[in-house]
Parts: sequence; structure tokens; C-alpha cells
Amino acid sequence: MKAGISISLKFGKKLPTAIYIHRPAPDWEIPQSLLEEIRRAEIAAKPNRAWNLLKIHTNEKAFTFLTYPDFDTDPHPALAEATKININTGSVTHTDYRKRANPPILHRKETFLPKTDPRYATFERLTQQEEDAGLLKNTAQIGMRVYWLTLLKRKALRIENHQLKKIHKAVASSSNEPAEVERHRTAIKRYDLSKPVKIALDRGVLQKRHTFFDYGCGHGMDIEALKGLGYEAAG
Repeated sequence: MKAGISISLKFGKKLPTAIYIHRPAPDWEIPQSLLEEIRRAEIAAKPNRAWNLLKIHTNEKAFTFLTYPDFDTDPHPALAEATKININTGSVTHTDYRKRANPPILHRKETFLPKTDPRYATFERLTQQEEDAGLLKNTAQIGMRVYWLTLLKRKALRIENHQLKKIHKAVASSSNEPAEVERHRTAIKRYDLSKPVKIALDRGVLQKRHTFFDYGCGHGMDIEALKGLGYEAAG
């Protein structure tokens, strides 16, 4: 295994090959040597000035500067940009996620912050609610927006002001009314855009000035994904 960046921090989201932290604030307990190394890497990599999350690679000498524009306001913000720099070689890789229909999203936002941060308690409370609701079990898939939105919809849940809430369905006023047939239950579940919609987006056939209606939308994953991209979609 390649030698990575060796650090010791009291906070951060620790994974097997990396540690993720929020962009350091002046009063956080971070070694000065690490701050200087981050600053040198930032000057060389020239990431988006609004970057607010840092991936510290522990299996290679590298940093990745991540931009989540709605980190504070969105409970599960989508990744907009990523700029990685290899400290040894100086190579820089920039990736733009803005036009992706199914971008990566964040969970457990409190882990990126020290417990002294004023946002910590709010973020931690939401994480606990999501754990209690069984939303965070499938770690391999919840990190993508389409799957996450579909999961919330399936469990009849929504998130408002960083609080998990149940969606209460309307009850029929008369027992004589015909029962609703939930045809979508026979549909195949997907966790990405359908191939026709991907092609329409890639070739510019579907644009923001258009409206999109999916007849036979199944679980509505195309609709949720397109709405997340700012399209007017229904089904």
C-alpha cells in the first residue's frame, strides 16, 4: 500500500483509505503542520474557492477539495465539484458533478465537524432519527441521490429543517369508495436514471425549458432525479 498522509485528529469521518473533515476553522484543534500542507496543496490545485469539505487520503499522498454548496442548509447536500491533487507528482484532477442526474450526497454531516461546532447537535439529531428509522443500513447505495430520494418516498418520510418527519396519507372518507390500486408496486426498482432519459439528457433532447411527463413511471425514480436537477417533471 502506498504511504499516505499521516494525521491524528479528534474528529472527522474516518474511512479505510481517507479521513473527511469540513474546511478548517481558525479555532479548531488541527496541527499547524497539516494546515500548512493543506494550504500549499490548495494553492497548487486551485480548487473552487467555495470548497468546504476536505478528503485527506491515507493510502496515498493526496488531498481532494470537495464543494457542497448547500452543506449548511441541505440535510443531504449534493457534490458539485471535486479537485484532487497528488502531493508527490503534482497531478491535479478536476471533476464537475453539477450535470449528473444522480450525484453523490452526504450523510452524517456532524462527523465532519468537531463537537464544539454550533451545527454539530442539529446534524447529530437528524442522523440519530435516520438510524432509528432504518435509513442508513445500506451504506453502499444511500450515498447516491436517486436511491436516497426513492428510499424516503418508499418509507413515507421527509426531512424538514433537519428533522425527519412522517408523511401521513389521506384516509378515504367512505368505505364504499373503490380501493386504490398501487400499480407501481409491480414495477422494477432502479437506483439510477433509465437509459432513455440518460440519452435524452446527454444529447440535449431534454432541456430545462421543457416539461417531462413519464407515463408508466413505476417508482418515479426518473421523476425524482429530474426534479432534483431542476426540471419540471411528473408521471
